[in-house]
Amino acid sequence: SFFGDILDLSSFVNEVRKANPKCLIIQVTTDPTCLGIVKTPGEYDVDIFVAEGQSFGIPPSFGGPGLGIFTTKERYLRKIPGRLVGKTSELNGNDMGCILTLQTREQHIRREKAISNICTNQALCMLSALIYLLCMGKYGLREVATQNIQKAHYLKTELTKIKDYEVMNKNPTYNEFTMKVPNIDTLITQCKEANFLPPLKLSTYFPELEDQILICITELNSKKDINKFIEIAKQTSN
Repeated sequence: SFFGDILDLSSFVNEVRKANPKCLIIQVTTDPTCLGIVKTPGEYDVDIFVAEGQSFGIPPSFGGPGLGIFTTKERYLRKIPGRLVGKTSELNGNDMGCILTLQTREQHIRREKAISNICTNQALCMLSALIYLLCMGKYGLREVATQNIQKAHYLKTELTKIKDYEVMNKNPTYNEFTMKVPNIDTLITQCKEANFLPPLKLSTYFPELEDQILICITELNSKKDINKFIEIAKQTSN
């Protein structure tokens, strides 16, 4: 969720299926690296999965460019838009190759009857994400997810030792977590002075969440930087 909570969708999906077996269930996530360790959309039996693909090796770049990730059950393949790239083998039969597939959906073949009329894309970002995933592999992605969870757990544990610092999440978290802290404005100022991107002041968007911040930590944060942030938090608390 926005606040970092990892939510178990199993009971939700089951109840929705019971209420309406014909309904279409769509799952959305902002960071698909979590799939290295949490249940996959297929395990939840959702129909469509949509995600932000920036975390797959794409720099933030002040908000763009980026790419989206879209996947669905096989029975809906011919109804989805965009260019579809399939996996194949090269002429020698040994090396993996990629090929545009299911092109009968597209406008250059079916004209006005086409299901897909999308041509523009962020091909460079897509290629970068593909290379990232091929290099990481199944176990590399799991390592990224594990580091995210372990580093966040370490930071939570150390921050809760500081007076008046309290974790607000009731569920396990991934990447982000929410804390109630004293002296928020001072903490943000000190972070900026130390060249840290400060936590998000949640009352900016949720007035009822006064004195709460959203902290994000990923595999890119070193233990040295994490400890430096902890020291800043201790100083501002005093």
